[in-house]
Amino acid sequence: MPRRTRSDFENCDQMVIDECSMDERIQNALIKLHGSDAKWRSKEQKESVEAIVRGDRYVVSIISIGGGKTDEILIPVFLDINKTCVVISPNVALARDLRERCEGLKIDCIQWTNGSCR
Repeated sequence: MPRRTRSDFENCDQMVIDECSMDERIQNALIKLHGSDAKWRSKEQKESVEAIVRGDRYVVSIISIGGGKTDEILIPVFLDINKTCVVISPNVALARDLRERCEGLKIDCIQWTNGSCR
């Protein structure tokens, strides 16, 4: 079989990912979550996502309700599906909502509650 030409790979997602900067990859993940007109909710939200993706050891993000904390969890997951993310939520309804969002986005998710997993 003859070798495929470079043009045969132009629509390949992997090649596009390799050619994109990390900023572009992060923006693409934000668009995947919220559509083509997606914008950061705050400078702090963007900085937190960048720190997480960069691999900073400790990231503490204190953002108001509706400030985009869930995006800080989901965007890094889109960028590296081989990493594990542990989220601790004291609110059962929020944990359930996060699990349902992950399932809708085809992200593996396990919710642990009172000794059981869902």
